[in-house]
Amino acid sequence: MLALNPQEKRAILFLLTTLLAGAGIKYTRNIRQQRLNSAWSAAHDSLFTVFRQQAVAEEFPAESIAHQPVQKTDLIFRVNINTASVRQLQTLVKIGPALAQRIVDYRKENGSFKTIEDIQNVRGIGRKTFDKIKDHITVD
Repeated sequence: MLALNPQEKRAILFLLTTLLAGAGIKYTRNIRQQRLNSAWSAAHDSLFTVFRQQAVAEEFPAESIAHQPVQKTDLIFRVNINTASVRQLQTLVKIGPALAQRIVDYRKENGSFKTIEDIQNVRGIGRKTFDKIKDHITVD
């Protein structure tokens, strides 16, 4: 085999350590970049979905597309439960067409919601559903 003196052994050990450290740094940077790309992609897709839904809502009356399924998204805005249409209410998590219609009917019968907590008076919206939508609704 190779007979190496102590100085050569230290030099090889230093080179191997440097190589491993460099590979670890490169791996860490790649993982970080992938996470950033993934987060940016998700934010971009979410924003695009919201703008697409707004464009569709403006182009077509709500009645003509009310039967189409609504894709739930992470909302980047708040839905005003006092003015939202059935279609707009369906963008909220756990709110489907029937429950959205009950919210609109409740609003017509009882007037505007005073606080966001008042939405729990609508049949079908309990504490669990309210906790999931409270950060995405407003009465302003």
